[in-house]
Amino acid sequence: MKHTNVVEVKIAPTLRNPEIVSGFRDKLAAKAWGEKHGHATVYYLAKKQRVYVERLLTHVDEVAGNIEQASADLLAMAHGAAA
Repeated sequence: MKHTNVVEVKIAPTLRNPEIVSGFRDKLAAKAWGEKHGHATVYYLAKKQRVYVERLLTHVDEVAGNIEQASADLLAMAHGAAA
């Protein structure tokens, strides 16, 4: 299960590699979007109904899990082909 921290802000945050998305009516919608896209932290500006995220702050544990699964599949395939 993904966990996203929503931080309500009064002004747009300064981010190095920002992604800005508009159209969020409330904090729950911002959280749902962040979880869907794998962001650990989203900054929600209610006044403009916008979400700001740092593109680099994705869930590393989920990416690592996908890599481990792909590695296990590859090993199983390699052992099956060698036999």
